[in-house]
Amino acid sequence: MNSMKKSGSEYIAEFLESKNIDTVFTVAGDHILHLMDVLSNRGFRFVDTRHEQAAVDMANAWGRIKNTPGISMFTTPGHANAIPGLTLAHQQLSPVINISGCADSNFLGMGAPQEIDQIGMAAPVTKKSSIILNGNHLLSELESSYQLSLSGRRGPTHLTIPVDIQTGIYDSYDMSVQKRGNISVQFAADDDVYKCYEFIEKSSNPVFILGNGAHDVIQSDIEGIVETLNCPVLNEMSARGIIPDSHELSYGLSDQRANPTARAMSEADLIILLGKELDFTLDYGSPPTISKNTKIIQIDPDEIILSRSKRTDFSLLCSVGVFVSQLNHLLSTKNVSKKDPEIIKTFKNNYFQHMDYLQNITGKGESIHSMDVHREMSKLLDDQNCLIFEGSDFAFYGASYYPSERSNRWFVNGVLGMIGWGVPYGIGAKVALPDEQVIVFTGDGASGFNLMEIDTAVRNNINAKIIIGCDSVWGIDYHQQVQFFENPVATNLNFVNYENIAKSVGAYGDLIEKKSELGIKLKKFLEHKGPGLINIKTEPSPSPLTQHILNTKEY
Repeated sequence: MNSMKKSGSEYIAEFLESKNIDTVFTVAGDHILHLMDVLSNRGFRFVDTRHEQAAVDMANAWGRIKNTPGISMFTTPGHANAIPGLTLAHQQLSPVINISGCADSNFLGMGAPQEIDQIGMAAPVTKKSSIILNGNHLLSELESSYQLSLSGRRGPTHLTIPVDIQTGIYDSYDMSVQKRGNISVQFAADDDVYKCYEFIEKSSNPVFILGNGAHDVIQSDIEGIVETLNCPVLNEMSARGIIPDSHELSYGLSDQRANPTARAMSEADLIILLGKELDFTLDYGSPPTISKNTKIIQIDPDEIILSRSKRTDFSLLCSVGVFVSQLNHLLSTKNVSKKDPEIIKTFKNNYFQHMDYLQNITGKGESIHSMDVHREMSKLLDDQNCLIFEGSDFAFYGASYYPSERSNRWFVNGVLGMIGWGVPYGIGAKVALPDEQVIVFTGDGASGFNLMEIDTAVRNNINAKIIIGCDSVWGIDYHQQVQFFENPVATNLNFVNYENIAKSVGAYGDLIEKKSELGIKLKKFLEHKGPGLINIKTEPSPSPLTQHILNTKEY
């Protein structure tokens, strides 16, 4: 091999190209201008946003859908704005590599321009946060960040790359390079898989729950298990759609706060957590969600997650996808009798009662209830959609209603409850899915954080669709204040013509104020060939999630 001398930025570009990464979400700034110029000249696509949090949210969605790290890129002050986006990506276990420039490394610690502790800021919300001070280490550091973002419980990583490291010239002979194989996985010992099988054999009403750490589970493997055993399965977050909700044994979202169907798990005598934390959504393994007599098996690739659980009968540190494949294979070698669990009847009854409830809620007269919108939308959608539900009563009605039929096409806040990500997330998803309809359901409060990203969609010709349920309150908190204190404090909002904001930047915008307008206007909105926003004036109404909080919370 001939020795070659190239700039640090060129090595970064070549690394990203070697991983088939061709898109960068960014806000331009002084400390990354050299790197941006090199990437642009090599044909990388830049999606330039209005705020750094939004850029990370877009990279988050792109990475989740593409199953490879999304790239966000900023200067130093922009890095500070990116922290909320990294926080969401960390909680959602999304693969992201966040690259921030900074001043010349020779002057760091001396009051260099815009100097802040970028590494310390990102460390709590990333799997790795580091600075590259030797240009010969660029490739090995990038490789490490790439591997970490995709291994185990996935998540974001951060690299600060000073300007002089980007512009410096390095000899290829001197570059530190890590030649890696495929992302490694941890197998379960055969004896441990058999022990899980014995728990299942002894149970009468087992329930499987696929969690956020189960992104690597193969549909045919989990279907093989539940069909062989005839037992129900629930799922959450990155596991949504791995087994479609239309499967006769799949009962949707495992968060029983938002999905009353899932409350049937209280009758289970065995719960198998596959990449699912034993967290507050499961009452930490306690009643009323899980019976004290229920046995719990937990499979996870992260020892820290396993160590948090204070009540399990058997836990196993390994890749969830590999374990599910191993268990499916073991069951295929056994003469397994199908179970006849009583719990399936409860799941079915809960499901039909919940659907009947949602199908029959409507606004008074021409007033619009959130479910009026969702029922009308469901008539217009097919299976080739990506749906995003951002924390609001309007969106959580939808999350409780629309099924998830395909992996990485159905997204919700998750347990962090952060808002402000929905609009940019939808734009990032559309970049990853140019041929599919991407729809964001959000509220008037949540959308306000990053609504100007509709301008990003217009400038970059990204055909994302935003639907705002405008009830003029911070709904989830407003309803709690009214019930518990009879005093809504700082939770009322004015009605705003958000559709005019969209129109002002060149996007499609429309307003719906009457129930009779829904069908025609929603159809026209979805048929529009370009980014758009539709603003729907809705009645304040507690969603299933909010109602659960109202029914169970005490002060």
